[in-house]
Amino acid sequence: MKKTLIAGFTACTLVFAACSADKTDFKAAAEKTIKDEIAKQIDGDASAKCDNPDSTKVGTTFDCVGTAGDGSTSLWSAEITSEKVVTVNFVGIGDPAEETEGT
Repeated sequence: MKKTLIAGFTACTLVFAACSADKTDFKAAAEKTIKDEIAKQIDGDASAKCDNPDSTKVGTTFDCVGTAGDGSTSLWSAEITSEKVVTVNFVGIGDPAEETEGT
């Protein structure tokens, strides 16, 4: 599964418009975009969870984790790129807790 996710997301950048300009909408838009992309790539169940952005200003970034139905995870970075648009970029495969172990 992980090899399939890596191949599918290697150059993945997704753009989604939020309905209004509050933190919750940007977070929800990023989560929906990631969930839909993972589900499309693996043809199965998926979920996504993002941090709340610190603000709604253009340039604000926040981290997200996508999870496929088999439990494999992918790391994503979201950026507010205009007043109503969030851009989501695939970062890699893995558990965010593993990224900080040993530091």
